[in-house]
Amino acid sequence: MRQVHRALSAVALIALAAIVPIASALAQTSIAETRARAVVQAFSIGDATAFEHTAQANYTPAALARRQPAQRAQTLQQIHNSFGELHITAVTANGPTIVATTSGAQGGQAVFTFTIAGRDQRIDAISIQTSGVAAMAPARTDNPYAAYAFLIGEWDTSAPAGSAEGAIRQSLRWGPSNSYIWYGVYNRLGGAAQEQLHQEGIMVFNAQRNNLDFLFVHEPGSYGEEQGSVHAEPDGSIVRETNAVAGDGAVTHFRQTWRRTGDNTAVTSLMRQRQDGSWEPNFPGADNLVMTRRAA
Repeated sequence: MRQVHRALSAVALIALAAIVPIASALAQTSIAETRARAVVQAFSIGDATAFEHTAQANYTPAALARRQPAQRAQTLQQIHNSFGELHITAVTANGPTIVATTSGAQGGQAVFTFTIAGRDQRIDAISIQTSGVAAMAPARTDNPYAAYAFLIGEWDTSAPAGSAEGAIRQSLRWGPSNSYIWYGVYNRLGGAAQEQLHQEGIMVFNAQRNNLDFLFVHEPGSYGEEQGSVHAEPDGSIVRETNAVAGDGAVTHFRQTWRRTGDNTAVTSLMRQRQDGSWEPNFPGADNLVMTRRAA
């Protein structure tokens, strides 16, 4: 009898040990789901002040930093105007992802996908897929490229006398519908009659990071490329931080800064990072290059 009792007690302890982590996991999922439902409810109500309170209470600091309250309010208005009150029809959880499927009082369906992060199960990212409604207006009413617009044009860039770089021309123009910035750099090496393409690529707005993604090809045929990001500083200067990967795989970290000095003048610097982390001009005089915009 005692042996049977011990066996039953052991089974009970094993069952309890199995239940505890399950209950803990359910509790964590419940916190994440509660946060997701709160955000969907805020979209359903459509009040910007209430939505911002909900965002502050449920988003990660990184998520809050990616967009300003006014930008969140624009997205809220867009969704609420299209769907009206939202009714949650299903919620599923898969690891760090919560998916809430909703139907709108004005018709259509919106599927909210939440990425959860951190021990407190906060929302780090949201994507919204919509169907069954008229095409919605862009969420942004501001121009995310406004800070970079002064760079558009053909710029003669003075290299120091005797520099191997020769004459430099920077060319920046808009892509279709101002959707990106095309950028090319040309050199006339050693006084050559014809200039050669040094690098070209695009800079395109990244709404998650609120800056521009930068992807360029170096010296066509060399298999070199350069990628990174471009951002605007509070003083209006533009900074690109990039890694150039040569055709043999060698990596160099570059930093270029543009600073406007007049309607058609600017200065730029191109710095290269040494192995010890310090910086040096990419070529003599590259820390202070004068730019003059050509007449249109």
